Amino acid sequence: MYLNWVVPSYWTTSESLQLENEIRSAVENGEFLFHFQPVVSLWNGELYCCEALMRWQHPEKGLLAPEVFLDVLDDTGLITSIIDTLLDQASNHREKLSKKLGRDVAVSVNLSARLMNDPAFCRGLLKRLVAREFPLESLVLEITEDTLTRELAEANEFLQQAKNLGAKIALDDFGVGQASLSHLRQFPFDLVKIDRDFISNVHSDANDANLVRAIIQLAHAFGMQVVAEGVETEQQLAFVRAQGCDYIQGYLVGVPADSGQVVACLSAGRNGSLLAT
Repeated sequence: MYLNWVVPSYWTTSESLQLENEIRSAVENGEFLFHFQPVVSLWNGELYCCEALMRWQHPEKGLLAPEVFLDVLDDTGLITSIIDTLLDQASNHREKLSKKLGRDVAVSVNLSARLMNDPAFCRGLLKRLVAREFPLESLVLEITEDTLTRELAEANEFLQQAKNLGAKIALDDFGVGQASLSHLRQFPFDLVKIDRDFISNVHSDANDANLVRAIIQLAHAFGMQVVAEGVETEQQLAFVRAQGCDYIQGYLVGVPADSGQVVACLSAGRNGSLLAT
């Protein structure tokens, strides 16, 4: 749960500098961490993977959401200085869940457009994962549509390399960015994640319902699986299930939480099942 701290729509120069200084201190003090949100199969109700979502445990303001700090981390390059710590958290979480369930559980991580366009970072990321003996077949790399408007050749090369090593590639927040249909053919995506804004309106907006239906059909035609994001009600669940959606993510099946809370939630379930089938 986040402290109710509103992000200003406009930062003054002094406010921006203060925030950047606080973020630099937070990096040094290890205040950034991952929370994990379940992604659940609609075919068997079991956990498919957990998405790793960054949080800032601010000493005064409490737990802060990424919209407060992520752009600064990205723009200043500070994100690269904490990547090892974050990868360790993701690796440890995957090991805990896999041990608890007696089977491999994947972890998905988000890569920003800035990081995707840094060849040295991309090469280093795969090396870091291999050095940790992280099974890349249990990794999902999520990129957003704005990534695909930049250095397409370099992005495609990295994604293909990661996929060749066993990782799965997901196109996040599909439908709200600038990706064209040709990108679904050009890039090696395994998963398409439908943005929550469309899911929230499937019962009140016929256009959104038709769009969700069409995205699912299109992704399946390309041999990709589909995740519906932001599923919060039984009605939304029933709709995406009826369209043949493969996975759901949202408060209906699990809120973002620290690793221990996710493991405890699964312990209370039916052998890793979070959803009745």
